[in-house]
Amino acid sequence: MGKSITVAGLLAGQDFASALANRRLGDFVIIPNESVSQVEGVFADDWSPDDLARRLGKPVFPSGRTRATSSLCSSISSTGAREQGGHGSRGAEELWRPREGQGNLN
Repeated sequence: MGKSITVAGLLAGQDFASALANRRLGDFVIIPNESVSQVEGVFADDWSPDDLARRLGKPVFPSGRTRATSSLCSSISSTGAREQGGHGSRGAEELWRPREGQGNLN
């Protein structure tokens, strides 16, 4: 562990599994990129994102600004705009927020 450890870097795969157990999940789960070792590709408890995916029954993706997440955000933004009859005016950030009455993960 070095000087660049963040709080997210201390999260274990089992922490995510416990926090997300018995919750309705979407098609996939996004976790903080910092929670996965950049050298070994595992969480602090040596679980891999694949281990977590098997436990949750959903694909798990570390966050990060990549072409894939940029494309995903663009797709979500466009889909939301079409559903609202607009032309892409809603940002992806707005679409990620829980709607009133849906709660959040806390």
